[in-house]
Amino acid sequence: MRVLQSYKHLKLEHGVTVDVIIIHRDVGAGRGRKVFNIDIDRLSKRSILHIEPDELGLCCAKAILYALAHLENDRASINAMRDKRRLTLLNRAKTLHNDAGVPLGPCTYKEIKMFEDWLNVQIVVISSESLNKVVYKGENRSRRINLYFHNDHYDVIKSLKGFYGADHYCESCDKPYGRIEDHRCPNACHVCLRMDCMPGEMKRCGECDRLCQSEECFLSHKATPGRRKVSLCDKMYQCRRCGKVILRRYCPKESHQCGTTKCPSCKYYVLATDHYCFLQTVAPKAHSDRLIFFDFETDQSSGIHVVNFAIAQYFSGEEFVFKGYNSCQNFCSWLFSPVH
Repeated sequence: MRVLQSYKHLKLEHGVTVDVIIIHRDVGAGRGRKVFNIDIDRLSKRSILHIEPDELGLCCAKAILYALAHLENDRASINAMRDKRRLTLLNRAKTLHNDAGVPLGPCTYKEIKMFEDWLNVQIVVISSESLNKVVYKGENRSRRINLYFHNDHYDVIKSLKGFYGADHYCESCDKPYGRIEDHRCPNACHVCLRMDCMPGEMKRCGECDRLCQSEECFLSHKATPGRRKVSLCDKMYQCRRCGKVILRRYCPKESHQCGTTKCPSCKYYVLATDHYCFLQTVAPKAHSDRLIFFDFETDQSSGIHVVNFAIAQYFSGEEFVFKGYNSCQNFCSWLFSPVH
């Protein structure tokens, strides 16, 4: 028995109070209200595939099948399962439950693991109740699908970059990020930043002085795939004397001095012992008329501030009034609607 106290012995003769805490694990089978999240609402139509609810609570199995069809680009299956007039998706979900040995009904992580083993696919669950973070991640497999758990319902995340509104997403450490050179994944090559970089005959780059693991690694750090206009070689370099890897945008190669560090305030590389810096002033943003001004009135008779009147105004002067004890909810629904 483990005791949360410094004294090693537990005395029972004076009575003991035991607090039991029950943790309810996520079970997906809700009606699946429309996804509403401030951070991703404007992107949800593209990045999230909505799964229609059903009376049996098979949204998890249906989401898995629908995600696999998109992963494999099976247009025939996608069109058949998307047709609401047909029961194709529901019937396939029932078959999946039967084949995987999962009883019909809502699914927890235990059942998801059974689906993974049967389909040989990695399933990742991201939950709105955990601030859109990964709450379940199965073992690594060649295929991966992502599910969104919200309001006790499972939907499909088609694009993680679109879901988070980020330029990149690392599926190894499950983090969205902007600049590729700013993300440091422990499982990626430190030169070309690829996950599948295999060691070979090492080659040093004459432009950035970085030691590549192989010819393929060398070519990859020189490449500009996709929308990338600048290669990793053009973005950073390594000092042959001190071994430090430096971003060119902060300190050009010809300006580097060994022993300098990047100042967190001014962002320049300086000698820490001789550098005295303060927080930098923030450049004012350009004027914008895309502003909404609002004010709340509350009822305090219960000892709690309860909004009973809200008014909002555009920059142009147009006003919107919300009355009653549901005015706060109505105001938020209006504020975070697609029109904004």
